[in-house]
Amino acid sequence: MLKSAYTSREADDIANLAFVGGKTNRAISDKPPAEYFPVLIGKGGIGALDAQCIPRTADLLQVVRYKNFLGERRKAISVRLNQFLGTVRM
Repeated sequence: MLKSAYTSREADDIANLAFVGGKTNRAISDKPPAEYFPVLIGKGGIGALDAQCIPRTADLLQVVRYKNFLGERRKAISVRLNQFLGTVRM
């Protein structure tokens, strides 16, 4: 889905990577996030997305907002890493 709107480099951005099993990856295939996120949440709960710092704002799940999604996810990952390293007070 992304590769039709963005370059391979943009689509493979590190902020777009998530840890999922092979079966889940095949089920997601080329579907837009707005379509497969509700299914993932139904199966694994919202914590599965939160654990990987994946933004859930519906607007950010649209392909045209991909770069905004990446920016928000980078911020969330940065906060989580700084918390882990003890460089940010909660």
